Amino acid sequence: MESTTKMQQFIPKPFPEESLEEGVERILRTMRFLSDSGVVSMNDLVLPGASRHLVVRSRDGALVAKSYADAVRWRAERDNLEKFAYIVDSRSAIFREVTQSDLPYIQLPTMHESIVDRLSSFDLITGDLLYDKILNGTATFDDFVLAAVQVARIQQEGKINRAYLGLEDVVRRQQGEQNYFIQRFEEVFRRQLMHHAEISIPDNTLEEMRRDWDVLVAQNLTKAQYAGHNGYYFDGNPRHHILTADGSVVSFDFEDKIIIPSLLGIASLLSFGLTNKQGRPYLNKEQQYQILDRVALELEFVEALREGARDRAERIFRYVKERYESGVHNLTEGDSNEFFRFMGGYNDRERGSTYRDDFLAGWPYALLDRSTAWLGHKARYRAITPLLEEKGIRFQIDDPIRQYAAEQRQHIATILGVLEELRDTSTRNGRQTQDAAYRLHNRFNEICTNPHNEAYFSPK
Repeated sequence: MESTTKMQQFIPKPFPEESLEEGVERILRTMRFLSDSGVVSMNDLVLPGASRHLVVRSRDGALVAKSYADAVRWRAERDNLEKFAYIVDSRSAIFREVTQSDLPYIQLPTMHESIVDRLSSFDLITGDLLYDKILNGTATFDDFVLAAVQVARIQQEGKINRAYLGLEDVVRRQQGEQNYFIQRFEEVFRRQLMHHAEISIPDNTLEEMRRDWDVLVAQNLTKAQYAGHNGYYFDGNPRHHILTADGSVVSFDFEDKIIIPSLLGIASLLSFGLTNKQGRPYLNKEQQYQILDRVALELEFVEALREGARDRAERIFRYVKERYESGVHNLTEGDSNEFFRFMGGYNDRERGSTYRDDFLAGWPYALLDRSTAWLGHKARYRAITPLLEEKGIRFQIDDPIRQYAAEQRQHIATILGVLEELRDTSTRNGRQTQDAAYRLHNRFNEICTNPHNEAYFSPK
């Protein structure tokens, strides 16, 4: 295994953000290269969606290639996939013994040798992208469970093998450094939304929001990190999961080398801004918490495999299997003593119940962090989409700007809904937390109902 010191070369450091024009030129170079090389015709290439690291695919799905905005994450993804393959191989024997299943423990994509600098291709995977299934209204609760279990395994194995992967705990800052979550609020939400959406927020309002974000979100997510509810950061958003015919899931996006609270990756999966055909969140609150309990149990399952505790792993696997086969997705329903004894490895119901509550306590703040981040990211997606369309680049979805705007509106609804709950809920911090939630709710509501901004979020 390579040393942690050597691995640090792959940890992304701050770099100037690629401009929209540079991103367009990069994707054009990528597509021209694929066309000139005889791999696929330019007219046959489509973009599944805009993002910083752009993915292109052929219409028949025979080619999937990823063009990276920076070489650091290009190298990091290659390194991570290579090392996760070793991790999965070393864990698979006990997994098969425990589950008596031929399904893979973690099914990784196959990344080929780079065909050009900062461009990689992947093996074709036959199946349905979870994002597409949600848009079509065909995604099931079990589809989300499959993806959530995969994310949980990846996050926990990354945490277990932190030194091998060379992961950095970005939340544990040195004295004087800006808190990670405040930094994300500044750089991902505020800067991208104000720049790409041309939304104006007065300086005094921003300063108030920063202070309240620190009290409400940054401190609580930092607390989750220090309490050990963290893991390798894998963005669980629905674009990263392909559901295959054999009942497994292949997940993409291994480009980071950091450890952050586990619930952030899950928040991207369960609250990505997608709605059902009635315009409501695809997963309601009860379903989200059912999946969060499944994630909490899967983290314990991975730990049991790591420790070689086959009996405990079998009991966890059997508990879930029997519940799901009887149609019960609520793992704490009825006689749940065994569920709580699994939590935290205590084998004690009361301590396990406290541990589970502590784990779930971070969920509202994970939703706030991810929803604000996606508001900013999707502002950038909307800004780059016309530039790509002007160059004749085709998208996989018919009207990406309208789709991103709809997702932004759902993120806003999530933010306001979470803040309303926190505003009306008594906490250990008393009025401080409630007051911060109250002010943030007012500020986000003002941002979204401003006539200019309202027109942006609801394009005609």
